[in-house]
Amino acid sequence: MAKIIGFFTRNPKWCAFLIGVIFVFCNLVIANNTRSNGRRYIFWSDAMGYYAYLPSTFIYQDLLGCSYDVDKCFKNADPNKRVIFKYTSGVAILQTPFFLTALGVSQFTETNPDGLSETFEFCITMGTIFYCFMALLLMFSVLKRYVKTQSAIITVILAYFGTNLFYYTIGESGMSHAYSFFTMSWFIYSVHGFLDKPTWKNSIQIGFAFGLSTIIRPTNFFIILLPFFLKIQNFKDISTRIQFLTRQPLTYLGVLFAFLAILPQLIYWKLQSGKFLFFSYSEETFVYLKNPHIADILWGNVSGLFVYTPLLLLFIPGLYFMWQKKWRFEAAIILTIFATITYFNASWWCYTFDCGFGHRAFIEYYPMLLIPIAFSFDVLFVKWKSVILTLILVLFFFINIRMSYLYKKYPCWKDDWGIKWGWSNVAYVLRVVFYIDPRPTYHFRVIDKLPNTN
Repeated sequence: MAKIIGFFTRNPKWCAFLIGVIFVFCNLVIANNTRSNGRRYIFWSDAMGYYAYLPSTFIYQDLLGCSYDVDKCFKNADPNKRVIFKYTSGVAILQTPFFLTALGVSQFTETNPDGLSETFEFCITMGTIFYCFMALLLMFSVLKRYVKTQSAIITVILAYFGTNLFYYTIGESGMSHAYSFFTMSWFIYSVHGFLDKPTWKNSIQIGFAFGLSTIIRPTNFFIILLPFFLKIQNFKDISTRIQFLTRQPLTYLGVLFAFLAILPQLIYWKLQSGKFLFFSYSEETFVYLKNPHIADILWGNVSGLFVYTPLLLLFIPGLYFMWQKKWRFEAAIILTIFATITYFNASWWCYTFDCGFGHRAFIEYYPMLLIPIAFSFDVLFVKWKSVILTLILVLFFFINIRMSYLYKKYPCWKDDWGIKWGWSNVAYVLRVVFYIDPRPTYHFRVIDKLPNTN
């Protein structure tokens, strides 16, 4: 045993590879065991909108006309009646290698591949799990810069098993959130590397990660503030940082690659609408800018961030601990970005992001929140406190995983068939989680009654 531990200590890349294989295998097993008619969960709703670019391009060769199942493209017509995908192409770009793998396999296993078979479901799920795992590795590397290795490990475990990232990795793997989690982690990792030593590789990675993040979800744009405030000690350093970034030639290389990452979307919009910039969400806008539903998205019974993922509250004391340890500007910018994205999420026309397990629109910003959370573990995970904290973590991990299973089995449990979702329903779910009530009742949506999306 000592020799094995010694081998992996000397060869951390092999250790990461082995953990990755185990991670992917276990998650694929869970994903398949908890799936009922996977097409409804992987290629359904928003996920179908993100994915539709791929079969339309590689199978039907008709991206512009969208002959591929038009009703499922979630399109909005422009004044010229041209079909335009509602969702942007960032997720599809990241899914491409796994889609092409499935397409190659399907040539031997299917007569007429349509992009919706179990082969494609499996490969897309595998891709989502892969990107999630890579994101966790990247964030582990970032967190080690701030806290002890032990705290970094605990934090990335929390990020996966203690939040709704778990559900959106294996429960609805076609959704955008695990992909955003990856690109945001990649961006933060690359920015730290660039600030340590500016290189063309780091610059390209920053640009590409930022560009992809933006065309996955445009609200990911706010992450651009981080490079100006990381590793800053005083206000004078902000001016120095701005000068460094604006005078550094490699900065503009990053800008170029950010533009190249976004370019396919701009070309698509230009071909379809005649404009390089096109708002494809039609009447879906930020209608509550003057009256944001902040309390509802943070503490609401429908999909409140801290109701479904209470462990995220650790980021609040973490900001204080960062401030104490002289990471004041990092703490300030993280709080500022969190407040900004909270405001915009609370101002969206559907501020609860209905039919979601927890408030899914925050998942993309989890990489940023993991930094103060790691500081909380660094301070609290000592002596007898570590025992209590471990028990709390295990408890919430169990609740999160069990609730994820129930939600996938009985999706969209809010306002179901005329039943208003309230705190009594949340309490009922928790009783089922702990096996106090052995079976679901009218509080849950029955899968068999879901509209047929086939």
